[in-house]
Amino acid sequence: MEDPDGQSVRAADLRPLLGALKSLRDGDSTVRVPGADEGVLGEMAGVVDEIVARNVHLSSELRRVRREVAREGLLDERITASPGQGFWASNVEDANQLIEALATPVTRATRVLDAVADGDLTRHMDLHDGRHRLKGGLQHLGDGLNRVVDQLALFTGEMTRVAHEVGSEGRLGGRASTRAGAGAVRTGGRRRRDRLARRRRRPRPRRRPALG
Repeated sequence: MEDPDGQSVRAADLRPLLGALKSLRDGDSTVRVPGADEGVLGEMAGVVDEIVARNVHLSSELRRVRREVAREGLLDERITASPGQGFWASNVEDANQLIEALATPVTRATRVLDAVADGDLTRHMDLHDGRHRLKGGLQHLGDGLNRVVDQLALFTGEMTRVAHEVGSEGRLGGRASTRAGAGAVRTGGRRRRDRLARRRRRPRPRRRPALG
């Protein structure tokens, strides 16, 4: 067998290359082709080394981003592209789009929660990712968060109204609406109404007659 340069290539010379390709197939990132420095065998060995290097780069980037996103909470980290093109670049792009699709709704939810913590009940989570509406678990996250914000806003408004009627106008018959929802929101409104009712039923102290 001869290579394109007219040099003879024996089957025994191809064995190291075959062994390196098998190791690469099985996931060995340390594989190198021994004893191939010149001619077509040297070129083939160089190509194998480049494939190994690009695989190593992609694997190390995946581990780095997994560590920084999952463990450190750095949601803006992305995989850097390798020197290759074609499916090498598309693999990096697909992985980054997956991270983006998961990290963006979490970031939006965090901003809404920060606003609620600062007393702003007007912020809501955007349920659209570009041209598409969020689906599945991400949609459930956004819908649930927005309902909580709406219930808190309605509950806060009702408490403000009742406090104004009682404190400023002396109207002890005020009621807080329970349209905001169930659970803690309704329980808080019911407790306040019970306190107002007990206050109205409480007998007033009798005046003692003046001593002449």
